[in-house]
Amino acid sequence: MAYQGIGTGTSPNDNTGDSLLTGAVKINSNFEEIYNALGAVDGNIIPTRRFILSDNNPITSNYFATSEDVNKILLVEPFDYINLVLPLGSSIEVGDWIKLVNIGSIFSSQLSVYPQASDKICGFIFSGATPASFIADFSVDVQEYSFVWTGESYGWRLMDGSLSGFISPTKGEAVFTSPGTYTWTPPFGTTEVSVICIGGGGAYDFSSGRGGGGGGLGWRNTINVEFGTEYTVEVGSGGISDLTINGTDSYFIRSGDLLSQVIVKGSGATSGGIGGDYVGEGGGNGGNGGTGLWPGGGGAGGYSGNGGNGGDGIDRTTGTIGFDGTGGAGGGGGGWWAGCGGGVGLYGEGESGIGGDGSTSTSKNSDGFVNGGSGGSGGQAGSSYNNDINLLGQSRIGGGIYGGGGGRSFAPNGANGAVRIVWGADEIIRPFP
Repeated sequence: MAYQGIGTGTSPNDNTGDSLLTGAVKINSNFEEIYNALGAVDGNIIPTRRFILSDNNPITSNYFATSEDVNKILLVEPFDYINLVLPLGSSIEVGDWIKLVNIGSIFSSQLSVYPQASDKICGFIFSGATPASFIADFSVDVQEYSFVWTGESYGWRLMDGSLSGFISPTKGEAVFTSPGTYTWTPPFGTTEVSVICIGGGGAYDFSSGRGGGGGGLGWRNTINVEFGTEYTVEVGSGGISDLTINGTDSYFIRSGDLLSQVIVKGSGATSGGIGGDYVGEGGGNGGNGGTGLWPGGGGAGGYSGNGGNGGDGIDRTTGTIGFDGTGGAGGGGGGWWAGCGGGVGLYGEGESGIGGDGSTSTSKNSDGFVNGGSGGSGGQAGSSYNNDINLLGQSRIGGGIYGGGGGRSFAPNGANGAVRIVWGADEIIRPFP
């Protein structure tokens, strides 16, 4: 909008100037344009960092921006394809921005915006180019672009011209698969996430003679999160047969909150019996371990149903078939060198796992052992025998990844759990199941 001057007339009280109402409307319109140009939020709050015109001449060729250009307007006048490199450095803080305004008469020109020595820009990770770039197409309708620094993890991010909102909020994920405690902070601008947690599978228990249960799976969508707030991620470990150690819980919680306030959880299974349960909007319990002399392990819980129970092993020649999973992983088969429970994948619900064969079946594996339960939703099948396993207990993991329970075999331990956090664009979260 062009500046609107108030008509004052040629002499006092000659009735040729604007009326009070017309003059007031023009004043409000002029102020509204100024506030919008300064990035006012909701039309009345001007950000602390105001637009300051950079003292550089209009950019007409390749340009390396520095920290001196941060929180300023850069004028660009591209006559052909040119490159602009955004700065990095310890002096740049989260929330700092650079605004590019085209003042040229040729609006069809392109400007390639690069991050400096980084593979991330605008919150997106690009492949096939080092460094990656964003193409700014200037046109009659689009004559300015703004970028905001969101931190080392996610780099520069594209915003709208007024810096009041994102044009392209980040899409991303954080995946945790090694047992332990982690701290996670939401990326700048992310307000909602979806989370899945799978508990560690239980191990075969020599004292009770039961196979290990499968880990529980819990998920929840549209979890409200705040930038700058820390969240604790716990990844559960699989049970250990020789030490009768149970599988442990995987969960997502605001740092400092009590465990009773956990947001999402997949519980670890007991070694020698019971599958883990869950806390969340949806999920499934892990299957129970089998019984008898050679029992199978339980399958991990699924996205909309429970893991299959392990088969019972009566003796070295007679066992029962493991139960199929429902929206989760299958249970392991019973019988001679019983199979372990199948695990479950992290990337949404798929086909349910199938229970492993009992020893009376004719379809043993090539080593002559009973098969473990197959994985559900892309999870790993439970093993019945592992050539890398020795009788000293080295690397004795038998349950399928993630959360499968161990059966009585050379690999009787439960599988570790896992946690996955996902966030999407414009609050359109990629939901589970």
